[in-house]
Amino acid sequence: MKRGIALLAVLVFLSCTAAGYLYIQRTQEPEVQEEHIEQTEPVAKEEAVIGENAEIVYQYYYTEDQRTAEQVEPVQNYLLGLNLAQVRSIYDGWQVVFFSPDKVILRSTVEGRSDESFLLGEQDGMLAVFREDADGKITLYECTDVPLSVLPEIERQQIQEGVRILGEDNLARVLADYMS
Repeated sequence: MKRGIALLAVLVFLSCTAAGYLYIQRTQEPEVQEEHIEQTEPVAKEEAVIGENAEIVYQYYYTEDQRTAEQVEPVQNYLLGLNLAQVRSIYDGWQVVFFSPDKVILRSTVEGRSDESFLLGEQDGMLAVFREDADGKITLYECTDVPLSVLPEIERQQIQEGVRILGEDNLARVLADYMS
């Protein structure tokens, strides 16, 4: 009888431990998938300072659609002559992934979807592009002069169901294919 109670207690303990472990794993934030983030060179030594002709690259990694958007700007006057430690103190919450006198790359992780989400669809029988915002609201972005009737049946059906495209660069390539 005592063995049965001891065995039952051990099984209950192990079950609770496993359930707790699974709960913790599910509630923790998922790690950013590094394979979707462009790898760059390691950060330079502290002695380097930002030069007059440097450029600042802001990278925004969106967790929902796993897209990295980049914004490149010339260096602002308040950053001239700053070293790595000073840049890190100014850009608290950003990761400095590259630092040299000519170029600084800063990366931030943004929870949610990027604003460069597009849908190909139909508007009055023509190929149309719709933009989807972070809240999922879809608005007409551009109506092309390509009638759906000239497209193969499979492509026409896909477009009528909606074809998702991430990024303006990808959108331009896809539209060029349909318009040629």
